Amino acid sequence: MVTSAWSTVAATEEAQPASPREISAGLRVSSSGLMLTPDGEWAVFSTTKGQGMVNLTTGKMANVKSGWTFNASTPVGSWDPAGEIFAFRNRREGRYALTLWPLGADPDSKEVREVFEFPRKLYPRLPPVWSPDGSVLYFVLNQNLPWPKSHPDDDNPPTSDNNVVLELSGDYDTDPKRRRFEKEYEEAYAESNRSLILALDVASGRVGLLAKGNDIDEIYLSPDGRSLAAMQVKRNSDEKLSGSWSQQYLGDVYLLATDDIPVSELPEIDLEGLEDRVAGWSDFRGERIDPVLTDVPTNNTNTFLPPFSMGTNGNPALVWSPDSHYIAYASVGRSSTGDVYLFEPSSGTVRNLTKDVALAEEGKGLGYGENLTHVYDSPRFGFLFNPLWMPDSKSLLAVGKSDVWSIPVAAGEAPRNLTADQPQETIRILPARNLREVALTDEGLAAIVTRQRLERLDTVWLLDPRTGENTLVAEMEVWTNLTLTTGRDVNTLVTTGQTAESAMNLRSVELTPGAEPRWLTTFNGQLAERRYPRSKQLAWTTPDGYKGFGLLYLPDEASPDNQVPLIFRGYPSENFSQVDERAEDGARFYDDSLHGLLSEGMAVLFADIPMSDTGVYENPSQQIADGVNAAMDAVLATGFVDEDRMGIMGASYGGIMVNVMLSRTNRFKAGASLAGLSNWVADYMGGGDVSGYYHEYGQGRFVKQLWEDPQRYVEASPIMNFDKIETPLLIVHGEYDRRVPVRHAWESFKALKHLNKNVIFARYLRKGHNTGIEAHRRVQGWFREHLLGGEAITAAADQGSFMFGGSATDGGEGEPEGGDPTPEPTTPGVPPAPPNTPPTPETEPSGTAR
Repeated sequence: MVTSAWSTVAATEEAQPASPREISAGLRVSSSGLMLTPDGEWAVFSTTKGQGMVNLTTGKMANVKSGWTFNASTPVGSWDPAGEIFAFRNRREGRYALTLWPLGADPDSKEVREVFEFPRKLYPRLPPVWSPDGSVLYFVLNQNLPWPKSHPDDDNPPTSDNNVVLELSGDYDTDPKRRRFEKEYEEAYAESNRSLILALDVASGRVGLLAKGNDIDEIYLSPDGRSLAAMQVKRNSDEKLSGSWSQQYLGDVYLLATDDIPVSELPEIDLEGLEDRVAGWSDFRGERIDPVLTDVPTNNTNTFLPPFSMGTNGNPALVWSPDSHYIAYASVGRSSTGDVYLFEPSSGTVRNLTKDVALAEEGKGLGYGENLTHVYDSPRFGFLFNPLWMPDSKSLLAVGKSDVWSIPVAAGEAPRNLTADQPQETIRILPARNLREVALTDEGLAAIVTRQRLERLDTVWLLDPRTGENTLVAEMEVWTNLTLTTGRDVNTLVTTGQTAESAMNLRSVELTPGAEPRWLTTFNGQLAERRYPRSKQLAWTTPDGYKGFGLLYLPDEASPDNQVPLIFRGYPSENFSQVDERAEDGARFYDDSLHGLLSEGMAVLFADIPMSDTGVYENPSQQIADGVNAAMDAVLATGFVDEDRMGIMGASYGGIMVNVMLSRTNRFKAGASLAGLSNWVADYMGGGDVSGYYHEYGQGRFVKQLWEDPQRYVEASPIMNFDKIETPLLIVHGEYDRRVPVRHAWESFKALKHLNKNVIFARYLRKGHNTGIEAHRRVQGWFREHLLGGEAITAAADQGSFMFGGSATDGGEGEPEGGDPTPEPTTPGVPPAPPNTPPTPETEPSGTAR
């Protein structure tokens, strides 16, 4: 039995400690965008420094070209039908180009052709798609235009006389979509992009316009090459779905004929000067196109993080049948049924193929079929991956709630569970090269990957789609990525994978029972020789019945006979497990913050804080308290932790968690709240850059508006219980935090100071939502003081921060006179920031989660 590569690592005297800087700087394979050459001989992949190929038989590296990069969230490119030319969008020296790379050609040779340079204002959304005969490449360009000026002559920057921005509401506001886009017809819809579908004649290099649309997420060419389906994604469309469902991705599908006219006769378009603010779809003749499918639930922007249905990880949202007669897809998200659907373009009919399937109430592991919140145990989250076709176009295979189902197309035939007797959770079916069909061996067997999450172990099996018989191939010894690929002859599975002691690399296994997995690349291989902290996985159940998991990292000296201090780190409301997150990070989990705490002799617990569905109100602060206490009980049961020396820290929503816990319990001896808040009522009135639904249906989980039920917001606000805090608290906040404005930190500090509590407020003048490593070093010193009896950290400011001490802090700068929340810094050499100075770009996250 092969043991998991994530097993506890014993420290040796010879092994040198791992260096966080060495890990972060090292070369590694990107986790997406992997594919094999059609002959199965070479794997094409991307790294953090360029693009490369590796021979599966010899391990020889070839064509590694520094500077050839591409978006790793989508497949890197596509092979022509003959398997001789690789087409991809190349970004080099600040520009994009559609590049054709003959197999085996030197990157600097004339054989490599840049056939089309993308204008700078347009960017390629997707890899190109080849026609069946290899003569045409189809691709999408998106134009994301800035908001138009309120006045054509308004080119002057703000001055002391002209420094006003109007925020509009009610009758004074106009539809922002109308201001940004001009609708061609009333039903037209545009979120952010004008999209062009172009066709390139490979021989001549001529590019013609096939169609115009908006917000195209992906295109899908039928196997016969006669029809192209394009999906427009509508994000956060509260016009279609209100309330908690407003965070659902919806897709409209358009169908284009590709055999009506040769590329040589398609109209050319001037792309250099293009500024197209039109919302609407039209073909190359300028005639309106209507969608064949509307409002298809494809994903959820908040509670369903992995974009399974958006074409990533080799999993297209729409899958054509091999005979080009049907399109199959899975309905995913809050407003979906979680079923597999079949669309017949010739008749326009849609059928639900799995409406009568009774999926298990719980999956077989902590997977995406049974995640932390109970929403994932609902039918809506049944078939998360889109299905794959069998070669005869008569049935599909799909993963539903940890099992593989065979789904017949013919009416009246019931789907079959092929892995009901398989004890492990199935996470993936190996797709064929075309990403539409199941990859089958010569014996007609499909390869599947199962996961044992508690053991952190992935296993490859061969599955007979006819009988459901499973045959073990190999235990992969790594936590594999969801990207799987194979060659034309299905005999090898290749994936990206890593252990806790390695960087992301390519891993392969022959699809033969008893095969030995092997590494195809060994980038940053020296990491395996380093010494890493010991780790233990813990599991618990909250009082509400939610499952929680966590990883406990221990310093070398920790044992039941030598109990050590503990730092609890958590982030409530995420819908993926810390187990998954840390595993998928591989060696990168060992960052400066964790390294610093462990080097001080303190254990660290990364814990799940399971919460209710974002559309369900169950008092979020109480859920946080229940989740943290359950996790703490589990870690104390290990015997490694000193109950009298425990601290808690968290950032953003984790900072809220710290404020909640210190206002409800005294079991922690110190706390550090980074970029947190304590007053939900105040946050409702101006919560930074979060979206309008954040409080009701986002992380807030209040469901009702403040005016509908103010008591909910009051009860959940930690500040209402600040008088009960007895634990010393360090508040850390960036002056230019747009996500959680710094006024929240001022409010918490002033309340605690007024209550004569032990508190220090460190305000970082040049930082945003992420205050950086210097703040974490301050936090480390804070815990050293309170848990190890170290020297008290000074209240004096250092470079980049300004500190204020509460009543129990010696040497504090104190609150500025007059209560001004933006005092001038007193540190020599640090000038005051100008009023309009933006935060450091890399510190401001995107999205609406905190």
